[in-house]
Amino acid sequence: MTVRNPMTEVLEIERGFWNAAGDVEYYRTHFFDDGLMLLPGIPRPLDKEAVLSSVAGAAPWSGFEIEDIAFSEPATFIAVLAYRVRATRADSPEPYRALVSSVYLAVGTDWRLLSHQQTPLDD
Repeated sequence: MTVRNPMTEVLEIERGFWNAAGDVEYYRTHFFDDGLMLLPGIPRPLDKEAVLSSVAGAAPWSGFEIEDIAFSEPATFIAVLAYRVRATRADSPEPYRALVSSVYLAVGTDWRLLSHQQTPLDD
């Protein structure tokens, strides 16, 4: 029997999103159909179709570090993940730093990203 560990499952999917820039199929599989994303520099929430369109041309991250992880599972079908990220792209000398919050919804035995927000850090 496999023991369910929601934090491990959700964090693995979240890391997959950071690794999946340009991989529309990863986003299509793991992003909830009615999900929303709030990203820096974009003045409106993005629905799934807008997210998929933006991912198609995204430059991949060359590396990232997730730190200060906070996790909550307020119900057996909802998980909240918050953390600090430091990410780099090969074409940019400055790292991207942000506070991130993601909400996941259990769909059957799988987790889907329902909501995702990034708040850039200036320091």
